[in-house]
Amino acid sequence: LKPQKHASVPLTPASLPRSTRSSMLSMSSTGSDILVVGGGPSGLAAGLELDKLINEEKSGFPKSTITIVETQPAITSLDTEKAFSYLVAGGGLNFVDRHGLSEVEKQGVRSTDIFFTIVNGADGAIKKNPLPFVDPLARPGWWHPREKFIKILVDAFNAKIEERNKEDGPAKLEFLQGWELSKMDRVSSGGGYSFDVVLRSKSNSGEQRTMRPWLVVGADGLKSTVRERLAEWAREDGATQAEKERYDLKKVYSASAGLRYKVLAVKPNFPVGKNESSGELVVADPTTAISFQSTLQGKDPYRELRL
Repeated sequence: LKPQKHASVPLTPASLPRSTRSSMLSMSSTGSDILVVGGGPSGLAAGLELDKLINEEKSGFPKSTITIVETQPAITSLDTEKAFSYLVAGGGLNFVDRHGLSEVEKQGVRSTDIFFTIVNGADGAIKKNPLPFVDPLARPGWWHPREKFIKILVDAFNAKIEERNKEDGPAKLEFLQGWELSKMDRVSSGGGYSFDVVLRSKSNSGEQRTMRPWLVVGADGLKSTVRERLAEWAREDGATQAEKERYDLKKVYSASAGLRYKVLAVKPNFPVGKNESSGELVVADPTTAISFQSTLQGKDPYRELRL
Protein backbone atom coordinates (compact mmCIF):
# COMPACT_ATOMS: atom_id res chain seq x y z
CA LEU A 1 0.00 0.00 0.00
CA LYS A 2 1.27 3.46 -0.84
CA PRO A 3 1.74 5.73 2.20
CA GLN A 4 -0.82 8.50 2.34
CA LYS A 5 0.50 11.98 1.66
CA HIS A 6 0.13 14.35 4.58
CA ALA A 7 -2.68 16.85 4.29
CA SER A 8 -1.85 20.49 3.64
CA VAL A 9 -1.46 22.41 6.89
CA PRO A 10 -4.16 25.10 7.16
CA LEU A 11 -2.43 27.09 9.94
CA THR A 12 -1.10 30.31 8.35
CA PRO A 13 -1.13 33.94 9.49
CA ALA A 14 -4.13 34.54 7.20
CA SER A 15 -6.08 31.75 8.93
CA LEU A 16 -5.78 33.37 12.36
CA PRO A 17 -8.47 35.66 13.82
CA ARG A 18 -7.95 39.34 12.97
CA SER A 19 -7.18 40.27 16.59
CA THR A 20 -4.48 37.58 16.78
CA ARG A 21 -2.93 38.75 13.48
CA SER A 22 -2.84 42.31 14.79
CA SER A 23 -1.03 41.38 18.00
CA MET A 24 1.32 39.07 16.07
CA LEU A 25 2.34 41.86 13.68
CA SER A 26 2.75 44.41 16.46
CA MET A 27 5.05 42.12 18.43
CA SER A 28 7.08 40.69 15.56
CA SER A 29 9.51 43.63 15.55
CA THR A 30 10.41 43.25 19.24
CA GLY A 31 10.53 39.46 19.48
CA SER A 32 7.63 37.29 20.51
CA ASP A 33 6.69 34.12 22.29
CA ILE A 34 4.30 31.23 21.82
CA LEU A 35 3.13 29.31 24.87
CA VAL A 36 1.79 25.74 24.65
CA VAL A 37 0.05 24.74 27.89
CA GLY A 38 0.22 20.97 28.34
CA GLY A 39 3.01 18.58 27.40
CA GLY A 40 0.98 15.50 26.44
CA PRO A 41 0.61 14.22 22.87
CA SER A 42 -1.43 17.25 21.72
CA GLY A 43 0.94 19.81 23.27
CA LEU A 44 4.11 18.15 21.99
CA ALA A 45 2.58 17.75 18.52
CA ALA A 46 1.60 21.44 18.54
CA GLY A 47 5.14 22.43 19.51
CA LEU A 48 6.69 20.35 16.72
CA GLU A 49 4.21 21.65 14.14
CA LEU A 50 4.70 25.31 15.13
CA ASP A 51 8.47 24.89 14.98
CA LYS A 52 8.25 23.47 11.47
CA LEU A 53 5.91 26.25 10.30
CA ILE A 54 8.07 29.02 11.77
CA ASN A 55 11.64 27.78 11.37
CA GLU A 56 11.53 25.46 8.36
CA GLU A 57 8.62 26.37 6.10
CA LYS A 58 8.86 30.16 6.52
CA SER A 59 5.09 30.38 6.55
CA GLY A 60 4.90 34.05 7.54
CA PHE A 61 4.84 33.72 11.31
CA PRO A 62 7.36 35.87 13.24
CA LYS A 63 10.40 34.20 14.74
CA SER A 64 9.13 33.09 18.13
CA THR A 65 10.39 31.24 21.18
CA ILE A 66 8.06 28.26 21.64
CA THR A 67 7.63 27.18 25.27
CA ILE A 68 5.79 24.01 26.28
CA VAL A 69 4.82 23.93 29.97
CA GLU A 70 3.76 20.67 31.65
CA THR A 71 2.63 20.23 35.26
CA GLN A 72 3.98 16.68 35.64
CA PRO A 73 7.69 16.51 36.59
CA ALA A 74 8.21 13.48 34.33
CA ILE A 75 5.69 13.35 31.48
CA THR A 76 6.96 9.98 30.19
CA SER A 77 6.18 8.14 33.43
CA LEU A 78 3.12 5.88 33.72
CA ASP A 79 0.00 7.89 34.56
CA THR A 80 -2.84 5.72 35.81
CA GLU A 81 -5.34 8.53 35.14
CA LYS A 82 -4.67 8.51 31.39
CA ALA A 83 -5.36 6.08 28.57
CA PHE A 84 -2.84 3.26 28.63
CA SER A 85 -2.50 2.75 24.87
CA TYR A 86 -2.74 4.90 21.75
CA LEU A 87 -3.45 3.88 18.17
CA VAL A 88 -1.56 6.13 15.75
CA ALA A 89 -3.55 5.98 12.52
CA GLY A 90 -5.18 8.18 9.87
CA GLY A 91 -4.24 11.81 10.48
CA GLY A 92 -1.74 10.66 13.11
CA LEU A 93 0.21 8.84 10.40
CA ASN A 94 0.18 11.99 8.27
CA PHE A 95 1.78 13.82 11.21
CA VAL A 96 4.36 11.03 11.67
CA ASP A 97 5.34 11.28 8.00
CA ARG A 98 5.53 15.05 8.08
CA HIS A 99 7.91 15.08 11.04
CA GLY A 100 9.95 11.98 10.20
CA LEU A 101 9.00 10.10 13.38
CA SER A 102 10.24 6.71 12.21
CA GLU A 103 10.32 5.36 15.78
CA VAL A 104 6.52 5.20 15.72
CA GLU A 105 6.73 2.28 13.29
CA LYS A 106 9.94 0.79 14.70
CA GLN A 107 8.62 0.58 18.26
CA GLY A 108 4.89 0.10 17.64
CA VAL A 109 2.65 -2.92 17.13
CA ARG A 110 0.93 -2.97 13.73
CA SER A 111 -2.86 -2.64 14.02
CA THR A 112 -3.41 -5.55 11.62
CA ASP A 113 -1.28 -7.84 13.83
CA ILE A 114 -3.66 -7.67 16.79
CA PHE A 115 -6.52 -10.13 17.19
CA PHE A 116 -9.14 -10.83 19.82
CA THR A 117 -9.62 -14.41 20.93
CA ILE A 118 -13.27 -14.80 21.93
CA VAL A 119 -14.18 -17.65 24.25
CA ASN A 120 -17.86 -18.61 24.33
CA GLY A 121 -19.01 -19.03 27.92
CA ALA A 122 -21.55 -21.73 27.10
CA ASP A 123 -19.38 -24.35 25.40
CA GLY A 124 -15.83 -22.97 25.65
CA ALA A 125 -15.46 -22.65 21.85
CA ILE A 126 -12.74 -20.28 20.73
CA LYS A 127 -12.76 -17.95 17.74
CA LYS A 128 -9.97 -15.59 16.67
CA ASN A 129 -11.06 -12.25 15.17
CA PRO A 130 -9.29 -9.12 13.91
CA LEU A 131 -10.13 -5.83 15.58
CA PRO A 132 -13.55 -4.76 14.21
CA PHE A 133 -12.52 -1.12 13.64
CA VAL A 134 -9.37 -1.87 11.61
CA ASP A 135 -9.80 -1.39 7.86
CA PRO A 136 -7.68 -4.11 6.18
CA LEU A 137 -7.45 -2.02 2.98
CA ALA A 138 -6.18 1.15 4.68
CA ARG A 139 -2.64 1.92 5.71
CA PRO A 140 -2.12 0.11 9.05
CA GLY A 141 -1.76 2.09 12.23
CA TRP A 142 0.55 1.46 15.17
CA TRP A 143 -0.30 0.76 18.81
CA HIS A 144 1.85 2.24 21.59
CA PRO A 145 1.71 2.32 25.37
CA ARG A 146 1.16 5.94 26.40
CA GLU A 147 4.55 6.48 28.03
CA LYS A 148 6.42 5.03 25.03
CA PHE A 149 4.53 7.17 22.52
CA ILE A 150 5.04 10.33 24.58
CA LYS A 151 8.76 9.56 24.89
CA ILE A 152 9.01 9.44 21.08
CA LEU A 153 7.45 12.93 20.91
CA VAL A 154 9.60 14.24 23.80
CA ASP A 155 12.78 12.94 22.14
CA ALA A 156 11.76 14.56 18.84
CA PHE A 157 11.09 17.91 20.55
CA ASN A 158 14.34 17.76 22.55
CA ALA A 159 16.23 17.07 19.32
CA LYS A 160 14.68 20.22 17.84
CA ILE A 161 15.72 22.17 20.97
CA GLU A 162 19.35 21.16 20.42
CA GLU A 163 19.10 21.98 16.72
CA ARG A 164 17.67 25.47 17.33
CA ASN A 165 20.13 26.24 20.14
CA LYS A 166 23.00 25.79 17.68
CA GLU A 167 21.60 28.61 15.55
CA ASP A 168 22.35 32.28 16.13
CA GLY A 169 20.06 34.25 18.42
CA PRO A 170 18.08 33.31 21.53
CA ALA A 171 16.80 29.79 22.18
CA LYS A 172 13.86 29.01 19.92
CA LEU A 173 12.34 26.13 21.89
CA GLU A 174 12.03 25.03 25.51
CA PHE A 175 10.16 22.35 27.44
CA LEU A 176 9.40 23.06 31.11
CA GLN A 177 8.30 20.02 33.13
CA GLY A 178 7.02 20.46 36.66
CA TRP A 179 5.64 23.95 35.89
CA GLU A 180 2.07 25.23 35.78
CA LEU A 181 0.15 28.15 34.31
CA SER A 182 -0.47 30.34 37.36
CA LYS A 183 -1.97 33.43 35.73
CA MET A 184 -3.11 34.53 32.26
CA ASP A 185 -4.52 37.99 31.59
CA ARG A 186 -5.14 39.60 28.21
CA VAL A 187 -3.60 42.92 27.24
CA SER A 188 -4.57 45.20 24.33
CA SER A 189 -1.83 45.12 21.73
CA GLY A 190 -1.87 46.71 18.27
CA GLY A 191 -5.62 46.42 17.83
CA GLY A 192 -5.66 42.86 19.16
CA TYR A 193 -4.59 41.09 22.33
CA SER A 194 -1.45 39.61 23.77
CA PHE A 195 -1.30 37.85 27.12
CA ASP A 196 0.37 38.53 30.45
CA VAL A 197 1.32 35.08 31.68
CA VAL A 198 2.87 33.88 34.92
CA LEU A 199 4.37 30.40 35.09
CA ARG A 200 5.14 28.84 38.46
CA SER A 201 7.41 25.93 39.32
CA LYS A 202 5.73 23.18 41.33
CA SER A 203 8.99 22.43 43.15
CA ASN A 204 9.68 23.67 46.68
CA SER A 205 11.42 26.76 45.30
CA GLY A 206 8.16 28.17 43.90
CA GLU A 207 10.14 29.96 41.17
CA GLN A 208 8.06 32.13 38.83
CA ARG A 209 8.52 33.32 35.26
CA THR A 210 6.61 35.97 33.36
CA MET A 211 6.10 36.16 29.61
CA ARG A 212 3.89 37.95 27.09
CA PRO A 213 3.07 35.50 24.27
CA TRP A 214 1.13 36.54 21.18
CA LEU A 215 -0.25 32.99 20.84
CA VAL A 216 -1.36 30.55 23.56
CA VAL A 217 -2.25 26.96 22.68
CA GLY A 218 -4.43 25.19 25.24
CA ALA A 219 -3.52 21.50 25.31
CA ASP A 220 -4.08 21.07 29.04
CA GLY A 221 -6.74 18.40 29.01
CA LEU A 222 -10.02 17.95 30.81
CA LYS A 223 -9.50 20.58 33.52
CA SER A 224 -8.09 23.19 31.14
CA THR A 225 -7.02 26.48 32.69
CA VAL A 226 -6.85 28.02 29.22
CA ARG A 227 -10.44 27.02 28.43
CA GLU A 228 -11.65 28.40 31.78
CA ARG A 229 -10.04 31.79 31.05
CA LEU A 230 -11.59 31.89 27.58
CA ALA A 231 -15.02 31.25 29.13
CA GLU A 232 -14.44 34.06 31.65
CA TRP A 233 -13.46 36.51 28.90
CA ALA A 234 -16.52 35.54 26.85
CA ARG A 235 -18.74 36.41 29.81
CA GLU A 236 -16.88 39.71 30.40
CA ASP A 237 -17.34 40.68 26.74
CA GLY A 238 -21.08 40.07 26.84
CA ALA A 239 -20.89 37.20 24.40
CA THR A 240 -24.02 35.46 23.19
CA GLN A 241 -25.12 32.25 24.85
CA ALA A 242 -23.86 30.23 21.88
CA GLU A 243 -20.44 31.89 22.10
CA LYS A 244 -20.26 31.21 25.83
CA GLU A 245 -21.16 27.56 25.32
CA ARG A 246 -18.17 27.09 22.99
CA TYR A 247 -16.02 26.55 26.08
CA ASP A 248 -18.39 24.34 28.06
CA LEU A 249 -17.62 20.67 28.54
CA LYS A 250 -20.10 18.50 26.68
CA LYS A 251 -21.16 15.01 27.70
CA VAL A 252 -21.37 12.45 24.90
CA TYR A 253 -22.41 8.82 25.04
CA SER A 254 -19.66 6.22 25.27
CA ALA A 255 -20.23 2.48 25.26
CA SER A 256 -17.35 2.08 27.71
CA ALA A 257 -18.72 4.57 30.28
CA GLY A 258 -19.44 3.01 33.67
CA LEU A 259 -17.72 -0.30 32.98
CA ARG A 260 -16.15 -1.95 35.99
CA TYR A 261 -13.02 -4.04 35.78
CA LYS A 262 -11.65 -6.82 37.94
CA VAL A 263 -8.07 -8.06 37.71
CA LEU A 264 -7.82 -11.84 37.66
CA ALA A 265 -4.57 -13.47 38.79
CA VAL A 266 -3.99 -16.43 36.46
CA LYS A 267 -1.10 -18.79 35.82
CA PRO A 268 0.96 -18.54 32.62
CA ASN A 269 -0.44 -20.55 29.70
CA PHE A 270 -3.72 -21.23 31.45
CA PRO A 271 -6.39 -23.18 29.49
CA VAL A 272 -8.99 -20.89 27.93
CA GLY A 273 -11.28 -23.22 25.97
CA LYS A 274 -11.58 -25.42 22.91
CA ASN A 275 -10.60 -24.74 19.32
CA GLU A 276 -13.79 -24.05 17.33
CA SER A 277 -12.89 -26.36 14.45
CA SER A 278 -10.73 -29.11 15.99
CA GLY A 279 -12.17 -29.17 19.51
CA GLU A 280 -8.63 -29.29 20.99
CA LEU A 281 -7.89 -27.53 24.28
CA VAL A 282 -6.29 -24.11 23.78
CA VAL A 283 -3.97 -22.43 26.29
CA ALA A 284 -3.49 -18.68 26.66
CA ASP A 285 -0.92 -16.94 24.48
CA PRO A 286 0.69 -14.01 26.37
CA THR A 287 0.75 -11.94 23.16
CA THR A 288 -2.98 -12.32 22.53
CA ALA A 289 -5.92 -10.37 23.97
CA ILE A 290 -8.71 -12.67 25.09
CA SER A 291 -12.39 -11.85 25.56
CA PHE A 292 -14.60 -14.24 27.56
CA GLN A 293 -18.28 -14.07 26.65
CA SER A 294 -20.86 -14.39 29.38
CA THR A 295 -22.88 -17.57 29.91
CA LEU A 296 -25.89 -15.23 30.08
CA GLN A 297 -25.82 -14.48 26.34
CA GLY A 298 -29.36 -13.97 25.04
CA LYS A 299 -30.98 -14.34 28.46
CA ASP A 300 -30.63 -10.85 29.90
CA PRO A 301 -29.41 -7.98 27.68
CA TYR A 302 -28.36 -5.97 30.74
CA ARG A 303 -26.23 -8.78 32.17
CA GLU A 304 -24.92 -10.50 29.04
CA LEU A 305 -21.73 -8.43 28.96
CA ARG A 306 -20.70 -9.83 32.33
CA LEU A 307 -18.30 -12.73 32.58
